[in-house]
Amino acid sequence: MAILLVVVIITAASSVATATISVNVISKLSSYISAQTYVPSYDYEKSSGLGYFLDQKANTIVVTATATKYVMPSRIRIYVTIENVEPLKNVADAYTNVTLRASKLIGTVKAMEGVVYVQTTGLTLSPSYEYRSGQRIFKGYIATYSLLIESSMESAGKVIAEVVNVGADAIKWIALTAPDDVIENAKKEALREAINNAYEKAKLMADELNISLGKVLHVSIGYTTPIVRAYTQMFEYRIIAEGVPETPIEVGKGLAVTVTVTTVFEIS
Repeated sequence: MAILLVVVIITAASSVATATISVNVISKLSSYISAQTYVPSYDYEKSSGLGYFLDQKANTIVVTATATKYVMPSRIRIYVTIENVEPLKNVADAYTNVTLRASKLIGTVKAMEGVVYVQTTGLTLSPSYEYRSGQRIFKGYIATYSLLIESSMESAGKVIAEVVNVGADAIKWIALTAPDDVIENAKKEALREAINNAYEKAKLMADELNISLGKVLHVSIGYTTPIVRAYTQMFEYRIIAEGVPETPIEVGKGLAVTVTVTTVFEIS
């Protein structure tokens, strides 16, 4: 199939005799043409078995390339909930219990160094039931107040510990992040690299196949925006103890900002 691949491209691009194509050239092509490199079909297609297509009439090469830049997170988002764990018979008691505790938590956290913002994300108040012998039995009311806290990485461990101490009932998740301008700069750097990768890939193919690389006919760009979020049960626990130690935070390689560029080149 690899021999057929080379023959079809060269027949479309020039009158060079296919007998002059060596097995070495075919071997080189197989090593760098990825599953995302193909020639689109306007009439019929021939599959190379390597994940791309060749067409005698298309006279184009479509190349996909990616690039990734890592950003070190400077902030952390903490999603916290406060609720009356045991149902309360009076709806006003359930509501009051949660809102008073939430007010205390908000006041404490907002006063801490390194906290960027505190945002209310939800409040629910609903009846709770249990079922016995097929009958629904009213138990009381459950109120839940949810809160999003963003702090600097330097203060994150202390903020989480204080959230536990003050009275949150659960930490649902934490997410590492960075300011928008830092993410945008990483996108630009990754985009430049991805464009260069796409061009170099297309140029290498053209040189090996003895065809000319023409103008760019189309470009599409895709981004992967980073958020590293933990949803595990490790971050969901009830608050009982006092003097909770500061939470350790590891950032690893950082946040991966990935750009994918798909480019259509004219060939002759």
